Amino acid sequence: MTQFALVQQLAPDVARRQAVAEQVRACSRCPLSSAPGVHPVPWTIVPGSPLLALAEAPGSRENAHGAPLIGPAGKHLDRVLAEAGLDPASFSRGNVANCYPALEGHSSAPTAGEVEACRPNFLAQLELIKPRFILVLGNVALNALYSGLSISAAHGLWWHEAALPGKPWCLATYHPSALLRSGSRKTTPEDLAIFRQGIEQGELLEGRATCAMCRQPACPRPPKSLPFCDHHLSITDLLAHYFPGAVCE
Repeated sequence: MTQFALVQQLAPDVARRQAVAEQVRACSRCPLSSAPGVHPVPWTIVPGSPLLALAEAPGSRENAHGAPLIGPAGKHLDRVLAEAGLDPASFSRGNVANCYPALEGHSSAPTAGEVEACRPNFLAQLELIKPRFILVLGNVALNALYSGLSISAAHGLWWHEAALPGKPWCLATYHPSALLRSGSRKTTPEDLAIFRQGIEQGELLEGRATCAMCRQPACPRPPKSLPFCDHHLSITDLLAHYFPGAVCE
């Protein structure tokens, strides 16, 4: 392929990314976007990569520089990914809410309503990537996909989001900012080892186990994933099946 042909092939994708980024920057769906000094932060996309690190919302540094996960939490994420043998540069990065929660009296995390208001942006950016694997960082991002779950119960478990663009496999772990605040590594290295094993072996596994609920053949899946077919496949099912009481009422 000539260089000119390659540019022609990539140009529509670049144009789509730019259009979605402008859509995010112009967003006014919730009060966060109108707070003084707040600028909606589009995702950072690595073209062709199947990996996405998904967090909750930009911090002050991300708000100032217009890119997600570049502050202290992002640098800590880079360290733990590298320690797990994963290339930090291979991950697209984004948040379930695109605005820094900077309103006076607001908590450091976006509310469920603000996350829901941002969902069109979330889906538009996800459509650009169509990731195969999502590393879900923290309670807010986890609850944007499955409400009412605790990261302490759900971390380190695979589940399949068949309704999302790319039909990604997802695995949750603690948000790096929580680890920095607590001074604890918790179980992040173990979670990331499972994540790495999944992305390395996901395409190789037969995974023709029997669904634990309907006894039909299950679809191919990474290791340590949910023993359910697509119809029943959800992290809520897993927790109810193996850990009664783990799902918040």
